[in-house]
Amino acid sequence: MKITNLCGGKGVVVSILPNNELPMDKYGNRADVIADPTSISSRMNISVLYEQYFNAASRKTKHMVTEKIFSYDNSMDAAAIIEILTPEETIETFNIVLGLLKIIGTEQYDAYLELVHTNNIYSIKEILVEIVTKEMFIYYTVKSKKKAYQVVGDLKNSAYAADIDHVTFIKDGKEVLSNDKMIIAPLYMILLFKTGDEYLSVASAKTNHYNFPIGVSKVNKNRIPWRASPVKVLSETESRLFTAYGSRLGIAELKDRANSITTHKMVYKSILEADKPTVISRAVDRTKQPYGTDASLQLVNNIFNCAGIELEYKPDK
Repeated sequence: MKITNLCGGKGVVVSILPNNELPMDKYGNRADVIADPTSISSRMNISVLYEQYFNAASRKTKHMVTEKIFSYDNSMDAAAIIEILTPEETIETFNIVLGLLKIIGTEQYDAYLELVHTNNIYSIKEILVEIVTKEMFIYYTVKSKKKAYQVVGDLKNSAYAADIDHVTFIKDGKEVLSNDKMIIAPLYMILLFKTGDEYLSVASAKTNHYNFPIGVSKVNKNRIPWRASPVKVLSETESRLFTAYGSRLGIAELKDRANSITTHKMVYKSILEADKPTVISRAVDRTKQPYGTDASLQLVNNIFNCAGIELEYKPDK
């Protein structure tokens, strides 16, 4: 999704305008969404700025590759021209891509360079076709050795620097030029409307083999596209306060929802199947999902069973 860096945060969308009224850069790239400009700082999501700059450099690389291809032949579309390029022309064009990836310094550069060393022209042409027909995709993770701010600094001093310039937009029915310079570049966004109709809308914590919510380690940080860190809601102090002001049943309900995988699944099911996901009278039907599947209770029961002890629940009199 394209968005201006003036409003490039993942926050509250304040305006979705007709397509011809949205800001457009000199290349004809038009923004899709105008969002709350304070969302980056308010949510401490500074990485969005790096992501947008990366994607701006990626888009510029796509233009550079396309122009290079048309310098060989402009009688067909770029993808068709790539098919008839000589091996030398193919490698020469691919060097533009390698130049960008070398600055970024991820494993993608090593993998692409290996294609050149092995003279794998077929795979190189496949990559070039993907670039000119889709995007120049960059592999970069939080584990990459070169920090994002270092990459942006090096890109700014290279031929791949993002084009930061004035953009045009419609004001009072007239096309005007923006006062500030800005970037329009691809940016992944998930627009939520506080409904739980998809799993991505209702985050779930990662669990260990005892089914306890656990923190995300370095090993599995990049295995899923969202962060599955559990939210710490109830510590010992909060549990005492909840019990004092509420009831033991109330604290049992909260703990069971947090630590029982089967209860957790039922909550998911209720949200996904509800006619109105934001108005659910009962997320867990206790006639079908009784208490006792809490992972902490199961662990205690298993330990006690080894000693010949069994816990029995009796309701308050």
